[in-house]
Order: sequence, then structure tokens, then C-alpha cells
Amino acid sequence: MRSEYKLSKMERQEEEWRFVLSNLTDELKEKGYKKVGVTTSTKSRAFTEALMENLGNENFELKEIKPVVIYSDAIKQAKQCDAVILVERYGFTEHNMFEKTINLLRENEVRIAGVIAFKA
Repeated sequence: MRSEYKLSKMERQEEEWRFVLSNLTDELKEKGYKKVGVTTSTKSRAFTEALMENLGNENFELKEIKPVVIYSDAIKQAKQCDAVILVERYGFTEHNMFEKTINLLRENEVRIAGVIAFKA
């Protein structure tokens, strides 16, 4: 009889998190980005802080940027970075706020390295 080990929900989430971080880290390194901003279109910061903590171990200069739609100085901070990562909560982030965030970043010629959607 063949025994199979099934991962718990927590173990699967940790495995997915490692996969996302690995891919993101590889992409940032490949493109030569050193100074990376992390922002969101909402005020939800828990996942943003976790991302910064984990990427901080990879020799990137990380800068937490407040939501660009809400804070006027956030675009200025984003422009000081090589690229920005958006962190959004699945099923929570309002589409129009996300769209406004993307448009503001594009209008101000801020590179978007990627978007991470997480489910709480």
C-alpha cells in the first residue's frame, strides 16, 4: 500500500509563499532592480510587512510606500525606486482603487515589478 503525505493548509500556504518569493526575487535580480517599493491600493498592511521582511533578506533596499491613491507624497516615494510591487488582498481590494493605483503609477512612469494577490 502506498502512503501519501498530504500537506496541511498552513504548510501549503507556506509552500506557496516560498514559491512566490522565489519567483519574485529571481525576477527582481534578473532585471537589476536594487531599490524596490512595496505598496497597496488599500490600507491593509499585514501582508505588505511580511513581504518586506522576507525580501529584505535578499539584499534589496526596500521601501514601504503608502497607498498612492490616498497619500499625495506616495508617488514621489515610488519614483525614487527602481520598481514597485503591489500587494492586494483578494476579494477585499476594490477594483476601481486598484485601477486608479495602476494608472497613477503608469502616468508617473513608475515601473511595476508585479502584483501579489493574497487571500486572508
